[in-house]
Amino acid sequence: MMGNLKVSSNEVAYCLKELEMNKKIIEPKVNFFVYVLWDGEEIVYTGQSTRVEIRIEDHKKNKIFDSYSIYKCRDSEHMDELESELIIFKQPKYNVMLGKTYVSINKVREKIRSISEKNKYNQNFYINKIKRKIIESGIENYYFNGIMCVRKSDVKKVINYILEAEHDW
Repeated sequence: MMGNLKVSSNEVAYCLKELEMNKKIIEPKVNFFVYVLWDGEEIVYTGQSTRVEIRIEDHKKNKIFDSYSIYKCRDSEHMDELESELIIFKQPKYNVMLGKTYVSINKVREKIRSISEKNKYNQNFYINKIKRKIIESGIENYYFNGIMCVRKSDVKKVINYILEAEHDW
């Protein structure tokens, strides 16, 4: 049965037993990427994906660009943060939404209004007053498409400052 091989059938049986005992499950390795679309020297879109080539093909349907570049991130949190920072910093023309690590002042206002019924129609929580309080607080703020934003990690600080400051208004 083994022909002219120099390996015995006992060794083959032993090898198979060892191979069966040492079977490793192949887990799909997920990579996280931030990518940008270029039109000449201008970044026109910033995105994130675990399957960049598929996303690039999707973008060809509705965006004008001539090249793209990718950057491998450590994990999904790093990918979210880096994408958000790039969007805020470069403000690409095709990005219409912030990344996941920033919140618009409108969302801050919604959160304040949802805390209590008395906050719902309180004039102190109109956008312009909230903007002034954010600036006054010294908490970093950014503008994206003309809308003031704060880092998601600062939202509690902003809300606490505004609610405490409301007593002084």
